[in-house]
Amino acid sequence: MEIGQRNDHFSPHWKRDPSFIEGPDSAGSFSIPVQALNIAWGRDHRYWRWITLGEDENRSVGFEQAVLLDQVNWFEVTGMLDIPCLNLAVHTTYRLYYVVKFLPGAFGWHTADVKFMVKFKNTQEIMSTELIILETYKKQPDQWHEIPGGKPFVVNDEVLITTVEFGMFEVETDWWKGGMVLGGVKVKPDNPPATEQQ
Repeated sequence: MEIGQRNDHFSPHWKRDPSFIEGPDSAGSFSIPVQALNIAWGRDHRYWRWITLGEDENRSVGFEQAVLLDQVNWFEVTGMLDIPCLNLAVHTTYRLYYVVKFLPGAFGWHTADVKFMVKFKNTQEIMSTELIILETYKKQPDQWHEIPGGKPFVVNDEVLITTVEFGMFEVETDWWKGGMVLGGVKVKPDNPPATEQQ
């Protein structure tokens, strides 16, 4: 599905604004808020609603805004990291985590495998996918979870990764899904740098 431009008032889809990506923090992690993600139907209020998180949740998850999925059949959220533009540590393995919580009335996730995709681009294109049923997370409503989002990637001098594309999808079934809140995506190093003790 082609995602329309965010400033196109005729498009029902939200297009990412990479200027919202933040980091690295003291742990070497990056935060990708929902504004920096492509969200299919993300501008159509019948399906997604943009919400402001309270102060406690903001401190807990590190995001000020989130999107609440009321209901959707075609579930697609994607993003991209432009590696040369980010201050990533060399010889470090990074992993993607989707920051998500489910409301008590969440529905449609019990039999629908959600596909998590990571695609690396350098001299060639490498893509990996992983299927996860999110029912386990749904059974813990109103709790924020960091759901691993596919294969990790390594930044090094030998193989220069120029971009990392990622996404989560459920577009294979006819199930309607809802009751999910997406805060954003975090990119974390496996071995965060040690902090200096005072």
